Amino acid sequence: MLFPETIIRTNYSETLHKVVKVNSGCTCARLSDELGYTNTGMHENSPEHIHIWCRDMEDNMKSYFNGFIIEGSRIISIWQPKDEIIIVSYPPKPIQLTLF
Repeated sequence: MLFPETIIRTNYSETLHKVVKVNSGCTCARLSDELGYTNTGMHENSPEHIHIWCRDMEDNMKSYFNGFIIEGSRIISIWQPKDEIIIVSYPPKPIQLTLF
């Protein structure tokens, strides 16, 4: 599961990203199919997937991962199954403090 503040990277880059927002339940089409560049049959809709909004840890630039699914303990692209997101660390758990 992905939560805001989770630190992730991809299997094709060492750049670290901090998750800002996760949008699940999307069935949007594959952009390259919509534009007619590819023909994978996903020009109107795709299998249900998630979109991940992030911030680069190095330069604080916005980054965006589109079309991923959580399959067991893996997060893989529905359009490029070799592309995978790796969880580096989860956000710290909140601490419950008791006064008195």
